[in-house]
Amino acid sequence: MQTWAHPALWPFLVAASSAGVFALVASVVPPGRLRGGIVALGLSVAWGAGLWFAARAPQWPPTGADGWQFYAVLLAGAAAVAGPLWRGGSWRPVAAGGILLAVFFVSQAPGFSLVVGLWVAGCALLALANLWSVAAVGRSVQAAVTLFALAVFALVVGAVLDFSVSASAGQSAQVFAAGSGAVWLVSLALRRQLDLRPSGLVAAVVLGGLLAHAGMAGRLGAVSVLLLACAWPVAALAARLLHRQSGMVRGVAVVLLLVVLCFAALWTAKI
Repeated sequence: MQTWAHPALWPFLVAASSAGVFALVASVVPPGRLRGGIVALGLSVAWGAGLWFAARAPQWPPTGADGWQFYAVLLAGAAAVAGPLWRGGSWRPVAAGGILLAVFFVSQAPGFSLVVGLWVAGCALLALANLWSVAAVGRSVQAAVTLFALAVFALVVGAVLDFSVSASAGQSAQVFAAGSGAVWLVSLALRRQLDLRPSGLVAAVVLGGLLAHAGMAGRLGAVSVLLLACAWPVAALAARLLHRQSGMVRGVAVVLLLVVLCFAALWTAKI
């Protein structure tokens, strides 16, 4: 007897449904940073659940970069919810996020040397830049447009990793794309505006971790990594320069820039 869905689709269906449930819960929360934190927690849980259904259960203690990433993503989701609940200045969650990213990228490094240390520092800085860029785009255009762009970005990252690294690495990014797509649909239907800094943190750990590990292992060229790492900052700069234009113009410009840079990275990965 055949099932209604191929088993290979289950990780994506689980990720999409999990993220969608969290997005629906967030929609009834009063506007504020906590709403964005719940969405980010949903993205982290959805990614972990999707990989679990892909028969990639985590090990403890972690034995490699993949294991460390699994727990780092869940920690990022928890931090995304806890951050808005902290009292005091906004620098505290930012500092905590920066420390989390730096420690995480150290866990991705195969050994340690001066060159690796510089690579780790560069990865952490680029991840912070992408975190703030996602948030900046989210403030400039509708949350639904930003989440759609994030889903497309994750999908192309998955294609790049699938081609140049491995099918499992590509699947990890595509599972995140499924979760982002579900949140986009909920946001589009309910028209809820979100603080996307927490989601940017989770995306930085998921996608940034996959790209950093591929770059450190020498399985993905530096040009492709840099094109993908700079895509969101470039999109955020474009949204800033077009602040006098309509929201539709800014949204189209952001999505087009991301698509162009992503496919340029895919083309360079194939060379």
